[in-house]
Parts: sequence; C-alpha cells; structure tokens
Amino acid sequence: MRRIYILSIIFLPILVQANEQDINAPIPESVENLQHSMASQFEDASKEPPHHQFLEDSKVQLNLRNYYLEKKAQEFNNDNAAWSQGGSLAYQSGKFQELVSVKAEYFMSTNLYNPSDSTESQSSTAEQENYGVLGVLNPIVDLPESRLSLYRQRYNYAYLNDQFSRMTPNTFEGYSISTSPIDNDHKVQYIFGYIDKIKQRNAQDFISMSEAAGVVDGNKGSVIGGLLYTPDDRHSTGIGNFYTEDALNIFYTESQYRRSITKEVSYSLSGQFSEQRSIGDNLLTDEDFRTYMWGIRNALSYNNFILKLSFNSNSSDQNLRSPFGSYPSYTSTIIDDFNRAGESSWQTALSYNFSRIGFDGASISTSYTKGHNAISEETGEDLPNIQELDLTIDLKPESGFLKDFWFRIRGAHRSEINAESSDELRLIINYEIPLFGF
Repeated sequence: MRRIYILSIIFLPILVQANEQDINAPIPESVENLQHSMASQFEDASKEPPHHQFLEDSKVQLNLRNYYLEKKAQEFNNDNAAWSQGGSLAYQSGKFQELVSVKAEYFMSTNLYNPSDSTESQSSTAEQENYGVLGVLNPIVDLPESRLSLYRQRYNYAYLNDQFSRMTPNTFEGYSISTSPIDNDHKVQYIFGYIDKIKQRNAQDFISMSEAAGVVDGNKGSVIGGLLYTPDDRHSTGIGNFYTEDALNIFYTESQYRRSITKEVSYSLSGQFSEQRSIGDNLLTDEDFRTYMWGIRNALSYNNFILKLSFNSNSSDQNLRSPFGSYPSYTSTIIDDFNRAGESSWQTALSYNFSRIGFDGASISTSYTKGHNAISEETGEDLPNIQELDLTIDLKPESGFLKDFWFRIRGAHRSEINAESSDELRLIINYEIPLFGF
C-alpha cells in the first residue's frame, strides 16, 4: 500500500475531511455551504422539480457504479481486495392529482474480482455474493403543509442515513410525516415516524431495527422524531431521537453558526451532543447502560479552501453505537469512528474546490485524526492510541463528454501507536445514464 503514502505526501499541503456521511456530497467551496446534519433530508426534497402528470412526467435513470476496494493489515500480512460492478435503476413518477407520487429504485451488485478469503471487504454482501434488491418503493403524499412518506425509502439524518460507502446504500421500511418541502420557508421543520426494518448497505434482505442494533432475533422497530430550527441564514439548531423498544434510545442535537467575514472569508462554529442508553427489557446488553459524546468544530474558508479543526470526547461507560447509518461525530474518518469508551479525538482537515481556477467538479480533501485515552468497555483497561491519515480526490465534471461521470479516489492509513497498522484504497466510478423523461 505504498501508493497511499505517496499520495498523502504529495497532497499534504492541501488537506481535508470527507467521512462516510459525506459520500454523496461534493466538497463545498465555502463554510457558508456546510450543511447541518439534520437539514439534509429537507433540503434534498426541496430541490425536486414539479411533476404535474403521473405518467407523462415520469423519469427513469440508470446509475452505474464500479467499485474497487483494497485493505491491507500490515502487522499480520493480511490482504483483502474486491472489485464490483453494479448500481441501481431508479424511477420517479410525476404527481397524480397534484398529490401522490412514487419513487422506486432497484439496487444490484456483481463481483468482478473477489478472492474467497476476502470476506472483510464488504464491497458486495458479507458473503461476497452477487445480489439484487428492490431497496426503494416509496409512495409519497404531498399535503398542503406536510408530506407523508411510505414504505421502502432512503433517509438522510444523523444516525439514520444511506451510509453509501460500498456498492449499495442503507434503505428503510418506514412511515413518516414531515414538513412539506414544497415552497418551504418554515423556520421550524419536523419529522416523525416509525421505521420497521432496514436493508443494510451490503445486504439484500430487510431486517428489524432491533436486530440491526444487535438484538439476537430482534423484531422491534424504531420510533423517530426530529426538529430543525433555522431562524435566519446564520443559525440552525436540530434535535433528533431514535427509540428502539427494549433495546436502545439514541438522542442527538447539533447547533451551527455561520458568518461571512469578508467576501472571501467565512467562518463556522458547530457543536454536537449525543446520548445513548438502554431501555425496557435491555435486550441489547442484558444490563442498564448510558453513554454519551460531545464535540465542537471550527471551520474557516478562504477562496475555496476550507480549514476544519474538530474535537470530540466520549464518556467512559461504553462504546458509542451507530447501527442505522454513519456515525455523526465530527472526527469520524474513512476507517475509524473514534467512538471507543473514554476516547478523546481531535482532527485537522483542509479541502480545496478547484472551481475557482476553472476546474469545475474537481476537489481534494485530506485529514489527520488522533484518538487517545480510550478504554475497553468490558474490562476498563487502557487501549492503544489511534491515528488516521485520509485522502479523497473527486472529479465530477459539470460539462463535456464526462458530464455524467463521478470519479473518486480515497486512501486511508490507520495505525495504533506501537502496534498494528492498516491501509485502505478505494477507487469508485459512478455514471448516471438518463433513460426516460429527461
């Protein structure tokens, strides 16, 4: 994996973060574009164009995805590699009577290269099998002030999200009501619902939320609720709660402040807090537990550079969990979430978007993260300190014959102080092919 080290050295002067949760987001040009983790679902929906005829305004798109993943554990001379081709066939209807529309998406993955002992790559399923699954079948009812979203669908919130870092994303079977995204100028936005099952990112079957959380043969779903308050363009505060009966309750809140200092310089300050605890019959661990984390992030942008300084701290009770999507910590990285009991972690990150110099759709990011003071949640013994160096290069042309392509290179080097180290290399090509209605 020497090539990862070479890339890291070459681009070290132009650093930045791109964690699992940012997998579908382009690197922004300014901190003014940094998004609150509770705002993604509302903002994505508000971009939908009007479709007045159910069939006539329907759209069909083929989303191809080619993915190479290589892992190397240097201490044990253990290599894993996988190369897959797949993607999805997506359908979006128009609206019937200006009220009802339908989304559907069929996901697929086929192995091109996968040694039989490479089960850890998770590029396809855990067993490295080819698969296909109807991950989205989503009737939507748009009422004057709210939206009903039914059955199989995608969510994009802290803890409940795509986690789209392999061949296919998480999708969910659920039923929710939220603020209408149509002409949405509400200062307070909400979502409430019940999520029954999840199809995890590297799987083809839907399982209950409690089973995904870790309960053996669990059959319980999750009640979710969230609020986002945006009084003006500078401030936003969100809260969310995810209640899985007899297993786990997760609470999350985050506040963000943004300000333009000059035409070229902008500043952002964010803070987050999350608490997790056992509930009911404690089927997850068979005993009561409570743990929490908090974090703070400063970000400064100048002429398409963004510098981020982040810190997170975990309580010493148990490891933090994120069974329904990417972990939302500010210091989460490509390989590690820095979610161990008692762990404190800090991160320095820098990104650059090349649109300022005429290369629209090109960007680079890298980050250095270190975690220390972690302890074993079982024994309380000290665990090794961890450090990770990440690099992401994106090319997503906005015009020309490569307009519908997205090329991504990601490299990570993770090491435990005076102990083992590991490397990852990910090469991803996405290609969107409009088939009908565009």
